[in-house]
Amino acid sequence: MHPASIGPFYKSSVTPEILEGFFARAVVLVEGLTEKLAVPVYLEKSGLNHTREGIAVIPVHGKGSLAKWRRLFTAYGIPAYVIFDNDAKDDGSANKRRDALKSVGVAVDAAEGYIMSTDFVVSDLFCVFSDDFEKTMRRLFPEYGTIESEAIENGGDGKPFIARYVAERLPFVESAPGWARWKELAEKIGALLPGDAIAAG
Repeated sequence: MHPASIGPFYKSSVTPEILEGFFARAVVLVEGLTEKLAVPVYLEKSGLNHTREGIAVIPVHGKGSLAKWRRLFTAYGIPAYVIFDNDAKDDGSANKRRDALKSVGVAVDAAEGYIMSTDFVVSDLFCVFSDDFEKTMRRLFPEYGTIESEAIENGGDGKPFIARYVAERLPFVESAPGWARWKELAEKIGALLPGDAIAAG
């Protein structure tokens, strides 16, 4: 990579959703449509309205693109939060996850701990779902699987639709461990807002 090739490199893979990030106060970079549709619902229930606060939730179409878009947004002074899961299906070597973690300043040695984690990790600049989004949510919320089945019975046959359906219907219980974790995530993202940064709630 050199200065003359940076523009064409980004231009070749930019999407309208990514361009929206340049009009945002902060961006949350997620892997795909499932997280794009569901994460904002969990954040809003936890006290952070991404639309009101000017936060763009942007799908980058895979772990391998998280680092490059975070580097671009932060180069323009736009705070960027990264969310991904530890599903190794398209990242058997874990190099995509290492690159995402490197982009938020995680040292090489520390990255291995996050990659091997079986927990829902929430940090200042990134979040890692233990294996994949759905499995993590099923562990956090006992009723998740029941609502998933209801979504399928009502015609839902795609992961993004089902994830959004469940997110909208999952009851918010402030004392529940799962919601405590989402509240923590909302607060970390809210803290990135420039100037009049807010805390969720």
